[in-house]
Amino acid sequence: MLCTLEGKPVDPQIYVDTAVSNVNTEPIIGVKLKPSDDLMAALSRICMEIFIDAGAQNVNNYLPFLK
Repeated sequence: MLCTLEGKPVDPQIYVDTAVSNVNTEPIIGVKLKPSDDLMAALSRICMEIFIDAGAQNVNNYLPFLK
């Protein structure tokens, strides 16, 4: 299903990232982020890079006896 906002296609990733981040950041630091915040964009980008790098790793790197 295509998500639209004002008749234009929208990538829902930033909205999901914002919702998940707010569950963690609001109680801890008292800040509620918005999808349009620069801090939210940077946080989302950093998290995606971490997940991509972690996904590129092979379990054999951590458990060599599995080779």
